[in-house]
Amino acid sequence: ELADLWDRVHPSGSLDGRIEFRRENTEPLQITIPHFTIDRGTLQLTAFPYKLTNVHASGHYGLTDDNHRRLTLNSLAARHGETRITTGGILEIDNRKDWRIRLESLACNKLVANNDLLQALPPRLRQTLIGLNPQGPFHVGGLIELRGAGEPGFPITAAWNLETRLPDNQLSAGVQLEHVAGRITSRGKWYGQHAEMTGHFALDSATLWGYRFQDIRGPFHYRNHDLVIGS
Repeated sequence: ELADLWDRVHPSGSLDGRIEFRRENTEPLQITIPHFTIDRGTLQLTAFPYKLTNVHASGHYGLTDDNHRRLTLNSLAARHGETRITTGGILEIDNRKDWRIRLESLACNKLVANNDLLQALPPRLRQTLIGLNPQGPFHVGGLIELRGAGEPGFPITAAWNLETRLPDNQLSAGVQLEHVAGRITSRGKWYGQHAEMTGHFALDSATLWGYRFQDIRGPFHYRNHDLVIGS
């Protein structure tokens, strides 16, 4: 059981903790880790192969009341190149080996939409990000949840509630926008084949066709590769 979960996160580094074994009569062996720390490690989720380095994390592992295996991260700080990531969350696997990953208080600073990030995304979500084509580092914070099935062949689904801060970026929203600065909030779901997302943008400034615009605000909606800006 623990090996299956371990294979989904591929941790390495200096691990410190205490493992407890328990068996009652003919019941299966139960393994719990009341507390662990990882220092100077690496981590790469099978469901999202975006390798993290210089990992410092703490948490615990055990069974839930529903007899699901749960790895809880009380805190995690890591890097991917120049990108700095902090978060907390859980990885849970049920008796059918269906799993979910929930990352709360996620903060990604100096995130870049490079090939490493694109290749870690599901294909159609990757195409969505390629279409937006954000250039330059940006900052993302909030909540992400991924779910997958133990049976092969089923797509990964996702849900999120995020705020993206653009310090001075370029992106495509039907037209090419340059020197984009401000905030974009979004809430959405990825169903394995298509995404739905609603949100609000509050841009301090942006440049379009050589003209500089300021205080740009409004809602947007994204569905089936169609982006609608405005109410």
